[in-house]
Amino acid sequence: DARGHGAYDRLDQARLHAALPLLWLAYCGEPSDSGAIHSDVKQRWRNGEKAAVAGMNAIAAVARDARRAIALGDAAECRRLMGRNFELRRELFGDAVLGATNLRLIEIAAAHGGIAKFPGSGGAVVGTCDPADLAAVRNAYEKEGFVFVKIQPYFPSAETAMAELAVSSGFARPPSSGDLHGLDGQ
Repeated sequence: DARGHGAYDRLDQARLHAALPLLWLAYCGEPSDSGAIHSDVKQRWRNGEKAAVAGMNAIAAVARDARRAIALGDAAECRRLMGRNFELRRELFGDAVLGATNLRLIEIAAAHGGIAKFPGSGGAVVGTCDPADLAAVRNAYEKEGFVFVKIQPYFPSAETAMAELAVSSGFARPPSSGDLHGLDGQ
């Protein structure tokens, strides 16, 4: 792709919460190296290898379907698509590249009523489960030494997001408490 990255769309906070009311993150203290995981597939895709191109196209289709499921508030479809995303990544990268720890993160969720997928390249999963299963999922991760955090997606206004990016990138100073008024329309 000429941009060097995918296309990103902003999701509606209320619709995401309706489709996925309970989200959590589980991760290990020593995540894997993302560059090592992505390097081979990216080159295979650039070379036009059929399996890599088809796999990436299938992952893109899952993302489009997930956006539609979120817009409809379809929790069951969102959960199914999270599972499908993992299956496609597993087919594309293979178990040896994903690694035992990453696979274990997925297995724990599945064994306790949850569904999880990789939010990035390794060392963490984002998942969901029924509220009744949350304690069992949390306990299973923590029992094996993983960190478990219930998460609430953050949706800043475009203005706030740009200001935060400028500060975190070192292009602007952090605002004083007086400067914060109005950043999110407050």
